[in-house]
Amino acid sequence: MTIHVVGATYPASMKISAMNRATAIPRIVPNGTCFYSTGMKADLFADSDYTYTGTIDRITYTIQKQGSSNSATYIDRGSTQQLDELYDDYITVEAGLNKGICISTERALPDELTFYDITADCLFRSGAHIYATAVVAVGNDTDPIVSSIQTELYSVINTTWTEEFGSGIGRNNIYKIDLYVLTGTLDFTSKASSLINLVTLDGAYLFKYLHNIEGINLDGCTLIENTASGIIGEDKRQFLFDRMPNLRTLSI
Repeated sequence: MTIHVVGATYPASMKISAMNRATAIPRIVPNGTCFYSTGMKADLFADSDYTYTGTIDRITYTIQKQGSSNSATYIDRGSTQQLDELYDDYITVEAGLNKGICISTERALPDELTFYDITADCLFRSGAHIYATAVVAVGNDTDPIVSSIQTELYSVINTTWTEEFGSGIGRNNIYKIDLYVLTGTLDFTSKASSLINLVTLDGAYLFKYLHNIEGINLDGCTLIENTASGIIGEDKRQFLFDRMPNLRTLSI
């Protein structure tokens, strides 16, 4: 049974914020943080944009590596107490400087982004639980995938970003982590008369990086050819969807 304190208010939602603790600043995106080079370090902690009167008794942080059984749990009671070790090749997890958990990269990073899910279970003294979740990405993400000079691709991605997060992406370069957090639909129909390919700056193809996108609309985009000499490697096809497990709607 959960008993709530009469008169206490609880935040409408909680989020996980990040505070940089090194020279190189991790890339912060909605609901996520990307550590894209060695020597990065940041505290991640539960936070809220809302005013509340309820008192948090403790916060339990769990970090789980996607596709692996590796996980670690930490309890924060004002001074963080470490409970588990995360045995991982790419990151070290320890107590945060003042609150939350601290993540640092201290060795060579993978070429492909590796993802970790973070959950913060905020337990109030009344027994109420408010949860916050975020993703941590670790890997080589120093070079942009799409640039504003690629007008058609950039414009469509930025439109979807604005629809999802309330404002534009706010910079000229789009990275792997930016594409990963998108979950909506990319609608290319407004660029049908000028979109000639889906080739990215690294010589790959856009669909390689849209892990969480749910919809693609390419109606009328007849200028796109099936192959492009600019795509690296043996696989030169731009219409591969094997890296888009969450794709639900496709219109061509």
